[in-house]
Amino acid sequence: MAKNWLEAHADFSAGVHTFGQCMALADLNADGDHRLIIADHGQFLANRSQAKLKKNKGLAPLGLFGPPDGR
Repeated sequence: MAKNWLEAHADFSAGVHTFGQCMALADLNADGDHRLIIADHGQFLANRSQAKLKKNKGLAPLGLFGPPDGR
C-alpha cells in the first residue's frame, strides 16, 4: 500500500459525529507518521453541548479535549 494511504477501521457504532471538513491527515510529531485527526462534534448540533477533540492511538482512546479557547 502507498505511504499516503490510510488503513482504517470502520465502526458505525463508534459514536463519532463529524463532517469531511473536520478531518485531516497530519504529521504531528514530525516523524513521518501521519495521523488521522477528526474533530468529533458529538451531539453538539442537537443539544448545543460543547464540542470535544478525541485523541486515539489505533483503536485505543488516549484522551478527550475541549477546543482551544484562544488564551
